[in-house]
Amino acid sequence: MRLRRVSCYPLQIIGICLFLLTGSRTSEAGQPERKFSFALIADPRSRGDTWKNALLEIRDGKANQDPAFAPAELIVVLGDMDPIESCYEDYLRIFTNEDARPVFLHVMGNHEFENGGAHFRFASDVLIPSIPRVCRRHAASCDYYLDHKNVRVVVVDAYTDLGKLGVINEEGREWK
Repeated sequence: MRLRRVSCYPLQIIGICLFLLTGSRTSEAGQPERKFSFALIADPRSRGDTWKNALLEIRDGKANQDPAFAPAELIVVLGDMDPIESCYEDYLRIFTNEDARPVFLHVMGNHEFENGGAHFRFASDVLIPSIPRVCRRHAASCDYYLDHKNVRVVVVDAYTDLGKLGVINEEGREWK
């Protein structure tokens, strides 16, 4: 019998986001904070219509129109976006209005290290630096955080020195 280790990393990110969303709903001026929507996508491998349809649904919101949700302000891709360059191009083609385009947050998965690490380099050199107001741990890593309204999203790359084989280590849990 072969045992397989399952990473709970995507579930941790979802839990943190949901926890933070339940926090204080007032701004610095004491005014109620406006609610916002975000979308989580996991493992959009092999590109194709499923990925594009998910992005179209995030943009258009046709499937569940009642109750109405605010347009997504953040899209979080929880790893294994492969091929990363083409998937990101699809995002840019579908969300053509730069002013209304949701912020695109990428979390590294194990498939980003295939093809000699080219996907990792694209994420580190193009995707992460393109995020407005992002704070990175190191210029060449995919560890970062972003403050958006009343939420701080912290992304720890479990495939760098902060983890091993997708499991976040002690240093990664203490990352500030």
